Amino acid sequence: MDVLLVGAELEENLALRYIADYAILDVLPLEPEAFRGLTSLEDEPAGMSSPRASELLYFSYVTLTTLGYGDITPISATARTFSYLQAVFGQFYIAILIAGLVGAYIAKYLTSPD
Repeated sequence: MDVLLVGAELEENLALRYIADYAILDVLPLEPEAFRGLTSLEDEPAGMSSPRASELLYFSYVTLTTLGYGDITPISATARTFSYLQAVFGQFYIAILIAGLVGAYIAKYLTSPD
């Protein structure tokens, strides 16, 4: 059970790492409107709990799990690159986690005296 908790924590950290990248990319003057489907900057209230930040978190998790609903889409080349890298890392992470869990189960099964 500890392995599952550590795995979930690492996946959450991966998603939060990418939301930081997306947020930085979103506010850079070199990449204006890097994403389509986000709340416009004029409609956003001041403060830390902005709808745009929660939309970027949502986009990060949707991309990490490769659901890809399409309601928020990366427009700029940099945003698309971050998005596909996150999707690839998300799939590799899940595959490695499942392989590790299966390997641990098989090792425990083979070494247990029946």
